[in-house]
Amino acid sequence: MRNQHLLLDLKLDGERCLIHVGEDNSFVIYTRRGNDYTETYWPVAHDVINCFRKRTKSAFIVDGEICALDGTSKIVMPFGSNMSVARLEREYGANKQDQLGWHTDLPNWMCFVAFDLVFLQGEDSQPEMDRVMTECGIDAAQVQTNVYGEITHLPLLVRRRLLESLMEVREHRVEVVKHKYITSDNVEARRKELAEHFEQVIADGQEGLVVKSLSSPYILGE
Repeated sequence: MRNQHLLLDLKLDGERCLIHVGEDNSFVIYTRRGNDYTETYWPVAHDVINCFRKRTKSAFIVDGEICALDGTSKIVMPFGSNMSVARLEREYGANKQDQLGWHTDLPNWMCFVAFDLVFLQGEDSQPEMDRVMTECGIDAAQVQTNVYGEITHLPLLVRRRLLESLMEVREHRVEVVKHKYITSDNVEARRKELAEHFEQVIADGQEGLVVKSLSSPYILGE
């Protein structure tokens, strides 16, 4: 990554998941290993869908991390808490999906932290992709057409900007991962900025950083 602009994402202690959502709002949740966890995490998925539906009707697949959140401190709990917190959500939220913010009645709840958008298909998808690519300085005419919804070939910068554009943030429930862009053309300046940010993240007691190239495609399994 010596000659590339970077995106630094905060590393989280949760369950890596892909949420697949159809235009009819049907959905399924897969873990990174391909296990179906729809029955485990369905309550938070409903809120993820609602956050997208504020801005798009398209089918989508969003990649992110499902974390257990301490309801008082709003700090991510250890990964081992996921199953017990998710079970409490399922039991309490069975008949409350039409009540905005019902999860805050619980002592702890699940939070979906998104970091990538890997599929987007629908009538309103292509105009939005063209707009975002133009903002990112990319000629849409030179990019493979989004015929089947596949957008893994697009640069990370475009995918992240699409995610930020199409998913409404609901604090402490549906969020975009905390991140920092490093776009200096000077190698030493980038290295210094990365090191300083990493030191600050560790000083804050966080897990660490995931360093990504802004020009990279999405590679399944990584």
